[in-house]
Amino acid sequence: MIKLEKDTTTDVALTLTEKVNITSPIYIFSFVHDLTFEVVNFILPDVSPYPERFNLFEINETTLDLKKGFHCYTIYEAEVDSPQDIDPNDYSPSLNVLEKGKVYVWETEIDLPTFDTGVTTEIPTFTP
Repeated sequence: MIKLEKDTTTDVALTLTEKVNITSPIYIFSFVHDLTFEVVNFILPDVSPYPERFNLFEINETTLDLKKGFHCYTIYEAEVDSPQDIDPNDYSPSLNVLEKGKVYVWETEIDLPTFDTGVTTEIPTFTP
């Protein structure tokens, strides 16, 4: 599971290279919110120093503006000369699904203020 915090950039390490069929693929990410079914598609470059071992992606949630909650994700590979529209349905048949999974988008909880009403509870003590 990928966990993303709202309004932050998160480094996500995946192992996609072993499933790739294209020499120099571009990676298309598709997130679908579990409740609203809102779809967000985007392309990210692999910034891993060792792509033969793992693929590293910097996901900037601020630019994506994902809804909080759970999303299903699918990662596709596509050729560099594919259409620049990032809708996976518009790509050529060479589009290959590399990975599917879940994403959880969360927001840092704010400490709620506490109020002192001034009422105290005293426990009475009895002496014989």
